[in-house]
Amino acid sequence: MKRNRIFLDFTSLLDITMIILFWFLINFKNTADAIKTEAAEQTAQAQSYAAELEEDKKEFELEKEEWRREADSEMEKIREADKNAADNARALMDFQDGAVITINLNIESRKKWTVTVRNGNRKIGEIASENSADFTAELTGILSDAGFRTDDVVIGVLLYDSNDNGSYYKSDFEAYIDEVRREYKQFYCSSINISK
Repeated sequence: MKRNRIFLDFTSLLDITMIILFWFLINFKNTADAIKTEAAEQTAQAQSYAAELEEDKKEFELEKEEWRREADSEMEKIREADKNAADNARALMDFQDGAVITINLNIESRKKWTVTVRNGNRKIGEIASENSADFTAELTGILSDAGFRTDDVVIGVLLYDSNDNGSYYKSDFEAYIDEVRREYKQFYCSSINISK
């Protein structure tokens, strides 16, 4: 008995398998490259976003610090107002009782004048043009010698007569008094015309 032998040729099947395998390898490489590119883009976006967040955080910290400073400043003003309320009330009561600083101007000209300073009815100083080198410093010295501290509330009245020849120059004295406020922060002074 004779057997028939069949030879199977798998060469073409091997070729097809190899083609499919190469196609999968190439496709896998392209997919892997695409995934790597996308991952790199997402990493760059994440880093950019993180940098933006860090920048926003710095800006927020600066704003927060500015808000804190403003809040502290406002609280300090409130504390000062509260602290000054008693001093202001006392100064107003003294004003009602006639205890006020009067600065009486007698102006003949810009170069010839006399200023008499009183605390209530008591004369506490006088400044004359003949011997005055710095009116602001001299007025500050008079207030200090009278016992006023720089943080006291001081109410003053600048008295002048508009019929005086030199009354036009009273604005110079108002400017000097404004300079006194640099040291006596709570020195309140108004001008009153006493002409008849």
